[in-house]
Amino acid sequence: MSDFTKWAVIGYNDDTGIGNQLDAIKHDIGISKHLVIPSEKLKTKPLKNSDEILVEKNTSESKLESMLQGVDILLFIEIYGWHRDLFVVAKKLKIKTVCLVNWEWFNPDDSNWRKVDFLAAATRYTISFLKGLGFSNLLYLPPPIKLEDLPERVITGKGRSFFHNAGIIDDDDRKATHAVIRAFSKVKNPEIQLLVRSQHTVDLKVDDSRIIIHRGNLLKRADLYRVGDVAIQPSKLEGVGFNILEPVACGVPTITTDCEPMNEWVSERFLRVKTSFWKKKSFSNKMAGIKHAFLCSPSVGALSKAIEWCASNDLSDISREQRADAVSLLAKDKLRFAWEKELQKNML
Repeated sequence: MSDFTKWAVIGYNDDTGIGNQLDAIKHDIGISKHLVIPSEKLKTKPLKNSDEILVEKNTSESKLESMLQGVDILLFIEIYGWHRDLFVVAKKLKIKTVCLVNWEWFNPDDSNWRKVDFLAAATRYTISFLKGLGFSNLLYLPPPIKLEDLPERVITGKGRSFFHNAGIIDDDDRKATHAVIRAFSKVKNPEIQLLVRSQHTVDLKVDDSRIIIHRGNLLKRADLYRVGDVAIQPSKLEGVGFNILEPVACGVPTITTDCEPMNEWVSERFLRVKTSFWKKKSFSNKMAGIKHAFLCSPSVGALSKAIEWCASNDLSDISREQRADAVSLLAKDKLRFAWEKELQKNML
């Protein structure tokens, strides 16, 4: 059995994607020690106890060494260089390093990845991708999502209320919000409606009384999934795809793209829409020169057909099966067992 009390995580403690991932990992897997890096985008949450330790850029090597006493394995997400002395201290203390790779931010040209003892991934696609780059020190660790904090939904009958969580709509429109609006408007069914949630006041042009735009954040993540029969999340690009995985795990039928890794969480073929290859790189490419993270735009026509299908068919079986599959993989005890099994297989 892996002793997760001897693990530590390092990274943000905030409401960014990385912050939320680390929070779920600590909660579901049972890791208490967190070396907290000050947030660059959002406010760092207050430290709760002695297991949460703030690590500044100027934290000395000796002080970092003191912080990591008693740690056998150090887990981090996406970024290997959370602190300049991280690998020096880890090697000195014989601490194994594990990086959870979110695929779209992984730069294979960076030789520093060879310093990491193990590369972990939450999707099978990412494991395959890393194998293709010649990495063999790989761990498949299913993604903790704090399933118990999400509402259990039971969807019955035909889809009538659709929703799309757009988040921050950037220049690349990564969540394909504009395609969702166009596709929904093509479906001439007066009995259906669409709720689009955006985190800021971007001007969304909507000429359809069935479409409601909600601007601003919700207090709780669970509130994103409490209402609505069908989620429409045809992202052009995702690293893990939490905005797809979470509604699926709630039992909400979810329309997404038939493009990896976004399609990994949706098995029903009617809910996976074809895409067109867009020769424009993702936001991560602009920031890090990453060559593999192309955007895949959903076909508006195919998206409309998926919406029509959901509005014309009983969704009870899909809802029930999705929830059952999520519980079998993502419930806290199941996740911990899956992690332990993978770690034992690799002698960690």
